Amino acid sequence: TGTTTLSWSGSTIEDNERYEIYVAGDSFTSIFEVGPSLVASIPENVNETGVSLEDRNIKYEYPRNLPVGSLGSATYCIVLVDEIGLFDSNTSSGSCSTVQEDAYSTWEKEPSNVHAEFIGDRTIRVTWTDQLGVEGERYHIYSASGFQPSPQQFPTATTYHGFANDNVETFDIVLNESVVSANGAVLQWYIYVTSEAQYVHATGSYEYLGLNNNSFGPVTIDITTPTNPSIVDGESRGDLGFVALEWYNLQESNEAYQVWRHTGDPFNGGQTSITTSDAEGWELVLDNINV
Repeated sequence: TGTTTLSWSGSTIEDNERYEIYVAGDSFTSIFEVGPSLVASIPENVNETGVSLEDRNIKYEYPRNLPVGSLGSATYCIVLVDEIGLFDSNTSSGSCSTVQEDAYSTWEKEPSNVHAEFIGDRTIRVTWTDQLGVEGERYHIYSASGFQPSPQQFPTATTYHGFANDNVETFDIVLNESVVSANGAVLQWYIYVTSEAQYVHATGSYEYLGLNNNSFGPVTIDITTPTNPSIVDGESRGDLGFVALEWYNLQESNEAYQVWRHTGDPFNGGQTSITTSDAEGWELVLDNINV
């Protein structure tokens, strides 16, 4: 739970008045709009000698115990009602105040066990465990390249990839062709999963961006096409029934190789230096050679 304390100066013009306190998740200009609700009615405070708080230059105070689950922005407005019940339903900036409330602090406002892995084919698989204490929430997936931004940096330093509804707990980030590595190096990304949910008194949903425990990284992402290996030596040993090949590729690690054979002239007598494995005449003779 939590408490929001309101204070205001009373009216020195009215007698026997009362102060009605309204709250909504968004700002409002009239108490008759959809959203505002009455939370308290405070009568004029007069001491035993008949002197009111405003005549003693003392402000009114009202501590409101928040409902469990309150989280997000709350706008409070105070309406003056005279002794015969007349009041102005319109609000003004001077009679309203907006605060950030959190009576959800004993609960995690984020998903847990966030994990991300580059699974190849330009795809990052993100998994998590849904947030507790809310239903019908939505999870948003972001990435930051090279560093972990603070909550203040988050809106401008991250890229948004999409969302998943509750009970899904997985999302694939598929990198389009605009994502490139300028120098061929692997990318280092941090992945974030945020929760957007409906909380008490909010007229809309609220996305928590505290970034307490909802990230994973860095994730190493290799989207650069490997360079062609260089053949150092090739030797046919017909007497032994095999062909010996030696090659190298210094720019890759943990890679695997394939050996293809063509019994014709794939380079057309030296007129071309490029061919592909799906061209006519090529056959795969060795696969998944680990070095």
